Amino acid sequence: MPRSKALPAENWSRNAAEFWRETTLNYTFNVAELLILKESCRVITRLDRLQDAAENEPLVVPGKTGPISNPLLVEARQQATLAARLVASLRIPDGAVAAPSNGVVAPSRPQRRGAARGAYSGSSYAPSDAPHLRSIGGE
Repeated sequence: MPRSKALPAENWSRNAAEFWRETTLNYTFNVAELLILKESCRVITRLDRLQDAAENEPLVVPGKTGPISNPLLVEARQQATLAARLVASLRIPDGAVAAPSNGVVAPSRPQRRGAARGAYSGSSYAPSDAPHLRSIGGE
């Protein structure tokens, strides 16, 4: 069994452990991506624990100047945002990859961009040069 498929010895929630198993089973990650995946699992565990803690708590609690959102919910929202960003940085496709005619499914990940593109890259491209290109969101 390759190293990346082994579950790290961490006290992760069931959801985090399942996320680790499924992603490492279907995709290959480099060292940096494995660190991001591990942190994603830690955040998923925190989210699960926050959900458990907030389950029987009120949505609004008293604050210094009046009612405020329960701090558990505020933290859960922040952790959910972090989880989404971490998982997005791994560029894992949303859905299953369609099987080719031979029936073998080869998971693929979207193309990665090597570096940021500068605004002044020296290109003389103008939109009128390529009328066949669609605008974002266009038909």
